[in-house]
Amino acid sequence: MAKFDAVIQRGLKALALATQHAAVLGPRLPAGHVAALHANLTQLGAAVPGQKAIRAEAQQAAQSQKETFKKLVALLSALRTSVKHDEDANEADKKAWGVGTKLDVESPGRTLAAAQSVLKVARAKPERAAMLGVIADDVAKLEALYAAAVAADDDENVKRANAPLSTKARNALQAKVNAAVRKIAGTGIVAFALDAPVRADFEALLARG
Repeated sequence: MAKFDAVIQRGLKALALATQHAAVLGPRLPAGHVAALHANLTQLGAAVPGQKAIRAEAQQAAQSQKETFKKLVALLSALRTSVKHDEDANEADKKAWGVGTKLDVESPGRTLAAAQSVLKVARAKPERAAMLGVIADDVAKLEALYAAAVAADDDENVKRANAPLSTKARNALQAKVNAAVRKIAGTGIVAFALDAPVRADFEALLARG
């Protein structure tokens, strides 16, 4: 955030100089230029901590999603292990329950698909599921975890989508402030071309920091 803090500081200096020398710069600057800079600085100042909050929300959503999917994978793997080693399970059962296919908490889409497939089998043949050691309580638990995982995945996607939008808005504000500062700097340098101390103040706005 240091770069954006520097942009704000330059913007504030430009705003102060434009206000201090308004009588001279006023006729040279576009109407509303100083007011627009003030408004953009206010927004940019709020956007910096706001961006941090959005990033934090995205990280929290990602962590929440991961924890939920860990639980879902844990239950799915337990069910598959039970079916795999059950003497009543035939090859068709093992295939239907996904025995042998990989579960990865880092692949939400595949994990949700696996859970949905198991739920479909368990709901369609509850007696067969019970014979394999999977009772109604297990299915209910899987349904609850599946629903929670879907919700967590949706929330994480929304937070992740919002973060770049906030970055885009912040970058747009930065560009506007930088352009306004350059305009004020150039105008001030010309207006005070023969007043070395004041001219130096405006030239300092163009220095890279």
